[in-house]
Amino acid sequence: MQFKSLWLLIFSWLVGLIGLLLGLFVEPIWFARFGSLIVLLGAMSEYTLLHNELDVLYYAYQNNALNFAGLATAHASKALWNKLFTSCLLLKR
Repeated sequence: MQFKSLWLLIFSWLVGLIGLLLGLFVEPIWFARFGSLIVLLGAMSEYTLLHNELDVLYYAYQNNALNFAGLATAHASKALWNKLFTSCLLLKR
């Protein structure tokens, strides 16, 4: 499951190559049809990456690994603000 998005992207390139070959040697419409499969596989890969990232953030949120101390100060670090923003997005979910 860890490399699922990588395999989807590799498969996407293979589908693109097959579509190109069919488009050149059989009929050009095949290249366009295989292009829609490439977009579908790319969207699946992006969803997998986003889902994995949100799982890690949700796990950290559930185990109180996100530290909100010091947010009231004006010099809070950028990483701390990013943690706050992502945890707020998780709460809306």
